[in-house]
Amino acid sequence: MKFVPFQNDDTLCNDILCPNKPHIPLLFVVDTAGSMHGEPIRSLEIGINKLCKLLSESELAKVIDLAIISFSDHAEIVRPFSPSSVEYEIALTAYGITSLQDGLQTALHEVYKRKRKYMELGVQYYKPKIILITDCNFVDSLSVVQNMVENQTINNKISLFAIGLPGCNNNILQAITKYVVNIDNYDMDELFYYLGHEFIYHHQNPGQNPELPQNVHVVPFDEW
Repeated sequence: MKFVPFQNDDTLCNDILCPNKPHIPLLFVVDTAGSMHGEPIRSLEIGINKLCKLLSESELAKVIDLAIISFSDHAEIVRPFSPSSVEYEIALTAYGITSLQDGLQTALHEVYKRKRKYMELGVQYYKPKIILITDCNFVDSLSVVQNMVENQTINNKISLFAIGLPGCNNNILQAITKYVVNIDNYDMDELFYYLGHEFIYHHQNPGQNPELPQNVHVVPFDEW
């Protein structure tokens, strides 16, 4: 891949800052189906907003490009790719059935568009990370989802990590990624605090990882 250098520009366009520095694309795809109603969706919404604030205050805020997609019976772009320094108030509503395929398909498409934009503008970037958060326990077309994801992960185009909430089917998650963790309850504060700090820390201190929260268990999960 050939990158075109830029001279002293701090802003290339309104959603890409610091074009001279490598960018870090991070996308969360979160389950908002009816099974998430009540405490699960409230905890998820609070956690996502805390994560956004944490990333927005970091030294890497201008180069961590964050996107959030929700999925129930269809997928929605809750936050388009934008610098973490741009603050969004995220509001989530639980309804409908769980369409994991729609969620991941939209996530992969958004990552593809972001990578294409980086390349068109000559901006270097790290391999995109997609973090799936779900209590999914049934998928109509698992083989379709597997093939869709494998096409990207086998070719090293993305990294996909899955966080299984209480009630999730780990067989489904492990069918699409080998990097899976479970959380024991809906106390997600420490989880999102960990995700934010780990993501920042990983890029400032490669090869060193903080400990997972006590209510989160590896199934396994070893490539942060």
